[in-house]
Amino acid sequence: MEFRILINILLRRKYLFIIVLATTIIVAIIGSSIITPVYEAISRVKVESKDDTALLITQFPQRYSEYDSIVPTAVVTQSEVVMSGVVMEKVIDKLGLKERQTIINKIFSLLLRKKFKPQRLRADDFADPGIFTAFLQRRQVYVEPISDTDIIEIYAYDSDLKEAALIANTVAEVYLEVAAKEKRIAAKESLKVLRRHYQDAKKELMLAENNLREFQEQSGIISLEEQLKEIVNEVGDYDRQISDINRQLEVTKDVIELAIKGLATDQKYTIFSSIEKQNPNIVTIRNNIDAARSQLKVLLTEFKENHPNVINVKAQLSEYENQLKEEAIKTFNSEKGRLTVEKNTLLQKMSELKMEIEGWPHRENEYNRRVRQVSLTETTYKGLQAQITTAEIAAVTDISTAILVQLAVLPASEDPYYPEIIMYTIISIFVGVVLGFGIVMLVEYTDESIKSTEEAENNLKLPILGIIPKASRKDLEVSNFYKIGSLSSKMFDFTYRLFEQLKEGEKKVLITSSMIGDGKSTVSSHIGYITSQVNLKKTVIVDMNFVNSSIARMFDVAHKPGIAEYFSGTKAVEEIVHATKYDNLHVVPPGKLDITSYTGFYNKISSLVSHFEKNFDVVIFDAQDVPSIQARRHFINNIKTTIMTIKLRSTARSKAIRTKQLLESDGANILGLAIVSETKGLLN
Repeated sequence: MEFRILINILLRRKYLFIIVLATTIIVAIIGSSIITPVYEAISRVKVESKDDTALLITQFPQRYSEYDSIVPTAVVTQSEVVMSGVVMEKVIDKLGLKERQTIINKIFSLLLRKKFKPQRLRADDFADPGIFTAFLQRRQVYVEPISDTDIIEIYAYDSDLKEAALIANTVAEVYLEVAAKEKRIAAKESLKVLRRHYQDAKKELMLAENNLREFQEQSGIISLEEQLKEIVNEVGDYDRQISDINRQLEVTKDVIELAIKGLATDQKYTIFSSIEKQNPNIVTIRNNIDAARSQLKVLLTEFKENHPNVINVKAQLSEYENQLKEEAIKTFNSEKGRLTVEKNTLLQKMSELKMEIEGWPHRENEYNRRVRQVSLTETTYKGLQAQITTAEIAAVTDISTAILVQLAVLPASEDPYYPEIIMYTIISIFVGVVLGFGIVMLVEYTDESIKSTEEAENNLKLPILGIIPKASRKDLEVSNFYKIGSLSSKMFDFTYRLFEQLKEGEKKVLITSSMIGDGKSTVSSHIGYITSQVNLKKTVIVDMNFVNSSIARMFDVAHKPGIAEYFSGTKAVEEIVHATKYDNLHVVPPGKLDITSYTGFYNKISSLVSHFEKNFDVVIFDAQDVPSIQARRHFINNIKTTIMTIKLRSTARSKAIRTKQLLESDGANILGLAIVSETKGLLN
């Protein structure tokens, strides 16, 4: 909404705005002047920062944390407890503060000279965070925690200093009693929770221990460090054994090669000593070889090389050597196969141990997890045992969670608090402006009247013939028409332009509206004056406003006889037409209406209209508002051309629309709208 529009709204509703603002300021000044001053007293209590009862449950693992609000101990929370109805109701009962005399009652008592019965003092009235309420009801309590401390200050206000101190101290004492009681209750409730979870923790501990034992049995883990050390040593032994077998295989390979090449010296036979235990035949063959060699040695001393005996012994020795060679090769091949199998077995075992070592971290993590689970569950179980003992003690003791630090005392001299009239007056001005603006906007929002020419044109779908500014009754006097710069002279120009828009040859026009006071007579009188004085046409204005007639007064003619007398048959049509002091202008007043006038209307309205058409150039009917016209259809059938008047900020939108619908349903030819403006155009 534009600022200019807001200013216009305030100017239109200025009296309402001023009344609201003045009322607010007067109430603030009167209230401040008659408010009784109050005294202030302060007591202090200290809230224990660590309450064993509150920790009964909150020290558990996270799964029990939903119970941590059973006994709240935060200073801010305890401040709310002090201000709660539980504490305040006990204070009211203990001090006998059953009634309260509010400033509102006092004001009405002074204005009406009647003593009002004091209202019952309620806990939420008694406890309020503000001294303004203390002024209103002369007794008040509020609580404020001291920053960065565990101390709560209890402020009490009363019109009597002793009463203020007594209230502050009583609130502190009652709070300590309530805190002690709440601690006992909380301990009992905590005890129920603790015992229930103690059983749960016991079951969880047994389950965790069983899971650990089962895992140890399945995995064979008893001691991680010792078992891992044994596996590493075993792998080392297997590795050394495989190295020895590899060396033996190399030696065996060499021996087999020597055996295949043949043995020519005695020293070479010593290589067979390592396998004599494995093959006893080798010992026999070696003995035979030794015997043959000894015999050959003896024979060579007696005979030559080609001697038959020497040849036979050499042949026997060669046969023994071949036998030894065959047995040696057979034995060494057997040893080689055995060592190979043993080596493969060791390699398989070593591979298995390596796989076991690779899977060891997973088993180790699982083992450690189960050990930790047992440890945590055991800690919870033992903690619950200790907490149950603490809760059982707290449930039977009267120790409070708070400590009284300071009682309110009576100083030697204490000045009461007086309301600051200047401050409250300034506040009331601000409140009055806001409240006044709000009420003005509310009234403006609920106002159904047509507020602008655009709204009238859009809602009624009719052209705007012209706009007439608001005028006083003096402005409407015909004698002011020729005064230069007067409002009437401006209306003169408008009416002239309005009349020129009538169809050529049109002699009669009906001026009507949706409600009384919409400017029908204003438009009718000015059209009549212009047509008679400017256009020099013989004009008659027929005033049919039987309730609120003004045409006769404007032109200084008698109020009767008029239309009513003609319809009733007591006067002829010539007798009801009154000449004015202006040439060519005549007026027919409404006259005095009676029951016979209604019956004559149906029979004489057509002849009346016909008479005026024959004897006058222009006939202007200033009718009542449309909903009030009797036999409206019969009346409009004789006068087709119609002009509706709309008064801005006065004519209701729904009534204007209804009027248009009624006129159109009766066959009226609505020429357009004549708008009567509410203002004289200050900011328009």
